[in-house]
Amino acid sequence: MGRERNAQWYERRMGEARYEWYASPFLLVYIKVAAALPSPFLAPVLMDVGCGNGIFASLLYGLGYLNYTGIDFNAKAILHCQRKLPDYRWLHRDLKNPQTLRLFRTAHHLIFMEVLEHIENDLQVIRNVPRGRNIYLTVPSYDSEGHVRIFATMDEAVERYIPYMDIGNKQAIELWENKKWFFLRGKRNGNTV
Repeated sequence: MGRERNAQWYERRMGEARYEWYASPFLLVYIKVAAALPSPFLAPVLMDVGCGNGIFASLLYGLGYLNYTGIDFNAKAILHCQRKLPDYRWLHRDLKNPQTLRLFRTAHHLIFMEVLEHIENDLQVIRNVPRGRNIYLTVPSYDSEGHVRIFATMDEAVERYIPYMDIGNKQAIELWENKKWFFLRGKRNGNTV
């Protein structure tokens, strides 16, 4: 199991994405999450927490989503996103900062894709989502250098997050042999403990 890493570690490892969303190794995950979002014609207010280099955002932009905010603690990634998709709002913020967590109030749909397994305070982050907001989260079944937790089964993922969200949909998405992503979609409930 890995450990929580700082922004500089991700800056060294990520660099700028050298591919578009349609060439991403996570393409199937992106498609499943995007398909679960409300139609762009309804003008949903989206917040992508841990947006990285904005590869998923590129897909959303192509689909016509206009009201999007991406948050990441990697300054290089945010600069890349600002150049790539200047019509979107990009914020260089750290999830350990309570002011960042208060930003969740500005969105109705919060996306946590490829982020919660990297941070120790994942439950504190989810608890800060306002009641009734829609949550879309993905977590992996496999270990990686930056993962502080993994989930062997869908049931393990559900057990961790169900105290804080009413899960309406769950899917296991297999990307590679024996490597799955668990996708949970639901609404933030009122539990705080």
